[in-house]
Amino acid sequence: MADVVDIAIHPSNPGQPTLLGASRGARCDAVLLIDFVASVPEPFFIYWTSQEPPAVADSAACERASGLFAESDWRARSLARTWGIARDKIHVVPPALVRRQNGRKPAPLRIRQVPRRKLLYICGKSRRHCSLLADQVILDAFRILRREYDPHVSLTIAGTEEWPFAGSPPGGVYFLGAASPDVASRLTDSHDLFVMPSSLEPYGLAFADALSRGVPCVIPGTCEMFGAITPGISGALVDEGDAWELAAAIASTLADDEMYHRCYERAPAMAAYFSWERVARQITQVISREVGLMTG
Repeated sequence: MADVVDIAIHPSNPGQPTLLGASRGARCDAVLLIDFVASVPEPFFIYWTSQEPPAVADSAACERASGLFAESDWRARSLARTWGIARDKIHVVPPALVRRQNGRKPAPLRIRQVPRRKLLYICGKSRRHCSLLADQVILDAFRILRREYDPHVSLTIAGTEEWPFAGSPPGGVYFLGAASPDVASRLTDSHDLFVMPSSLEPYGLAFADALSRGVPCVIPGTCEMFGAITPGISGALVDEGDAWELAAAIASTLADDEMYHRCYERAPAMAAYFSWERVARQITQVISREVGLMTG
């Protein structure tokens, strides 16, 4: 199996990479660059997880790379298009949760007794990113819910510093602004359902966090995370942009006691999947195979 070392950016000089292990004289079979593009003597691989798009000027180094890793098919297609490299050179490895939740277990299921009414939407950090994702359908669906299903349903929106829509938050909508990873996890524990109305999300770690906390999700079936959502077990899949369908799916999910129990029981397995151990194992397997082909 190949010895894989990471490459890091020295905090005192962002322009100079520091090879971990190799910088101390250790020999390695391959180098893994995380959100950094450079050419090194050893076979090297790039794992791109940053929300910032890579520079087109990095395409030459990417062509010399032995392989690239992306968090989703959407990201892989984007990297292939931006850098002009073959899609089959990019391996999809879903990321791990940045937050490890400080060892906290999912909130007890008893806090989600009926009537369940608290919806949560955690959007991107920038106003533009959040508004593109939300696309107004979340507020339209919320108004339908309050009018047709339950006038006491509430919606919490967090993640971006500024309110992403025109006007002020309507009644029943609570805007909390930016939220740290720990705050986001606490919000997840105190809400009944995570809702994402748009598929314009490179991966969607907020979904992963919710599932690992035992909280169901309602998302578009075209979203990159749709494979993690099993209708009737961990939430529902809807057509993107349809406020009425979104409202109906939210209402039926909130009322499904058995689904909440199944989602809660599935939480430990989801947390294990979205772990750095799984990411490291998948990346190591690919690098070992590719390096073996190069040296075999």
